[in-house]
Amino acid sequence: MDPRLTSITERLDRIQQLFGVPPWLLVLFGVMMFAGWSGCYGFIIVRCFKQKTYGIPVMNACMDIVWETIFTFNLAGEISLPLRIGNAFWMIPDSLIFLQVFLYGANEQRPPWLRKHFRLILILTLAASIYGVREFMWYTGDVYGVLTSWIMDIMLSTMMLNLFLNRPDMRGIPYAATWFKLLGNIGGALFCYCWWPAQFVDHLLPTYFSGTRVLVHEPPSYRMINILYLTVPVLDILLIYLAWKRRKELMTGSSVEEALSVT
Repeated sequence: MDPRLTSITERLDRIQQLFGVPPWLLVLFGVMMFAGWSGCYGFIIVRCFKQKTYGIPVMNACMDIVWETIFTFNLAGEISLPLRIGNAFWMIPDSLIFLQVFLYGANEQRPPWLRKHFRLILILTLAASIYGVREFMWYTGDVYGVLTSWIMDIMLSTMMLNLFLNRPDMRGIPYAATWFKLLGNIGGALFCYCWWPAQFVDHLLPTYFSGTRVLVHEPPSYRMINILYLTVPVLDILLIYLAWKRRKELMTGSSVEEALSVT
């Protein structure tokens, strides 16, 4: 017997059975995730083109576009059409973010050697991501990229803190984007907490990986990924607090134009 859930209705019913979450609430979590990340990307992209810099760290700029490409074109596990459409939409801001890193990244590097060879390093990092992200999913059985995306997210949160600490003027780090990032991660954590375990029936998930039929066994524990669901928003709150303090310092005695540049 094939335990695969073949329709969105079946998946939503399964989630309600397991967690008591009605379909409308799961959709709300998904909307929070989509709106939060879209807002975060939007503010960062607009600010970075104005200030000729980048606001998403290099590793994430490479890995994000690879992750979206994989699931837009069903190159790993099969996902539902609404999620594929969302991934396809996010390829647009991810491409713009990568473009900003390519255009402006070298000027942000302090070591002369790194500044000189930055674009070559960026292309090599992208090539490594193309191979590494998909192979990590295959090795771990993370066919829908859930664990991969949250590992990438905690990398983003820690490296954005480093980016913030190395940019006293908050260039490329809009304060509003930090709030949207938190909203996206809360929505994403709630969505994934309910959605991912519900994909397994009798502890099995039949799907396809790059056209090959695979049978994925349910993880014996969700503790690790649950820790990620909690840790990432905590790091977001820390960044919001630090950005709020820095913003107040920068706005004190600044002109209106300077004050607007850190919002």
